[in-house]
Amino acid sequence: MILTCPACDTRYSVDPNSLLPNGRAVRCTKCGNTWTERPPGDMPRMVEQPYQPPSQAPSMGAGAADDDDVEVPSIEEMTVEAERPLFRPRAARGPVKKAPQRPQRSWGALIAWGSFAAVLVAIVASAVLLRTMIMDLWPPATQLYQLVGLGAPKVQPLQLGDPVAQWEVDGNTNVIVVTGVITNVTDATQPVGKLRGSLLDARNPPRELFTWTFDPPTPRLDAGASLNYATRVPNPPAATRGVAVIVQNAVPEPAGG
Repeated sequence: MILTCPACDTRYSVDPNSLLPNGRAVRCTKCGNTWTERPPGDMPRMVEQPYQPPSQAPSMGAGAADDDDVEVPSIEEMTVEAERPLFRPRAARGPVKKAPQRPQRSWGALIAWGSFAAVLVAIVASAVLLRTMIMDLWPPATQLYQLVGLGAPKVQPLQLGDPVAQWEVDGNTNVIVVTGVITNVTDATQPVGKLRGSLLDARNPPRELFTWTFDPPTPRLDAGASLNYATRVPNPPAATRGVAVIVQNAVPEPAGG
């Protein structure tokens, strides 16, 4: 049978017959603890005299004896089974693989980003749709809108009407005579620079076949005033189908011939 020290849990293998008839005092060789170990309850025993209560049993200790002067064996006479487990544990299995867990979506973050995007779109849309009112209330905003192509186009101080082209023959030379009108649309006198003319073909968009420059009738134009100009081009290309006249660094205004 197996004895276990109640103090240090060290285990020993002993013959249960050595504990008959009423138990024996034993001592742990590891920690020195002494206690009385009785035989198993299901072990047959011979009773020749009344059972003595523990209070009348001999004191515990190595060398103590019962009333029959039978020497109590000390624990050194028993087979030591210290630190040996009563049951062999099962071999450890390999690590259990856990099923991969899908990352949980943070709906709160998605809702927050969606709300932010919606507010940003609303602000941009309002700034575009209400740009005229914003520029009227805050004129410096006009430059910002013009930088992104949303501002009102810059008004040219000098505007040119559609030029008129006429074919003429001067002796044996074909000539195109181009005439038009320049108007000062501002409230101040404006300088009038050189004018640039071009002959265009029939393509869409038209291609320039020939260009030239000429001086206006006057170098300055009063506020709100207009002036007429005229220019001649000898021997124009036969493919000429239109003309255009602009003030230098201005947008051309083509006209059919």
